[in-house]
Amino acid sequence: MIPAGSLLVAHPTFSEPYNEEAVVFITESTPEQTVGLRLNLVENRPLQEIVRPEFIDTFPANNVYISGPVNPSALICFHSGEWYSKNTMPITRKWSISSDEVMLEKLSMQNYPDFFKLCLGFTVWTESQVEYQTKSKNPSWLVLNNPSDTLLMTNANKMWTKAITEASQEAVEAFF
Repeated sequence: MIPAGSLLVAHPTFSEPYNEEAVVFITESTPEQTVGLRLNLVENRPLQEIVRPEFIDTFPANNVYISGPVNPSALICFHSGEWYSKNTMPITRKWSISSDEVMLEKLSMQNYPDFFKLCLGFTVWTESQVEYQTKSKNPSWLVLNNPSDTLLMTNANKMWTKAITEASQEAVEAFF
């Protein structure tokens, strides 16, 4: 199992086209499935198509990402751990996710966490899929067990490159 708080990073050679340069934060890992949020695929639709009209004027439009094909209309806030809403799930000491109406109200009132990204949908793998895609001869994903906070807060268009660098460093350190 890949622990929650880890990253799956698209392999530079063997990733599937849809997942090219993807960086996925693992939010849940059980013996049955692994769930995550892609953090670096920017959503380009107009904000009116994403949130209700009463939130449009004060909503942070530049922080919306397509995080996966499962339940693509679900809005999930990936955020720093000091901030809470009605339905907040801590993932690590420093990172949490929230998804509820209170979260939307707080954000619309500019009550923001220190850092956040709004994510549409999520990605789910069965345990056997994750096992195969990370440990086969030609893995689709690299696992980064201890991503830096800097990486998680990196601009979307630079995140994959930084993640590859950190995954490489983590792999080398495991040998020495």
